[in-house]
Amino acid sequence: MKKELKELKELLDEGLITQEDYDNKKSDLINGVNSPSNSDNIIKTDFGVDMERRMKNGDMGLKITAIVIFLIFWFVYFTQ
Repeated sequence: MKKELKELKELLDEGLITQEDYDNKKSDLINGVNSPSNSDNIIKTDFGVDMERRMKNGDMGLKITAIVIFLIFWFVYFTQ
């Protein structure tokens, strides 16, 4: 359980999961909801679901990246 909690904390610190996700998974681990052999798969699966939710809600980093790429192409095209 200690290893799983440490992995969850690392995911939280890296911004890959939300505080709410971290709290839910932490309480599940403490209460014994997840079996130790299954916890790595659950973390990976929940991470994938979290990424889908972020993409649906419009991740701001993705929008900024698209705008920067557009501006670079625009600048290169119109300054020739």
